[in-house]
Amino acid sequence: MEDGDISMFASPRDLERYVESPDIAGYLVLDATGQPLGLQSVPGGAGLVVDVDPVALIEGAGAPTPEVLRDRIRAFLGRLGVVTSEDADLPELVSRLVEVIGYTK
Repeated sequence: MEDGDISMFASPRDLERYVESPDIAGYLVLDATGQPLGLQSVPGGAGLVVDVDPVALIEGAGAPTPEVLRDRIRAFLGRLGVVTSEDADLPELVSRLVEVIGYTK
């Protein structure tokens, strides 16, 4: 998540290929259950641009926050004009998000 926008990735590898190292401080990364994940730059990688290194995902970067993910998905879908039920649980919201925006490649 960046600036209120949400991107969904089908795999950790897809996320690592998408994110550029100078941008990692601006991202909040959660898995589909709300578990925070970290990002770190991998120095000396085969970056294509000067000062851009590959990025690696780090698991276990904090306590799970499913309510944060649920609230952010609901707000994001609302900005897109998608109505969701107030009692929709996190798996329902994640599925709806994938239906609406698909996976980022």
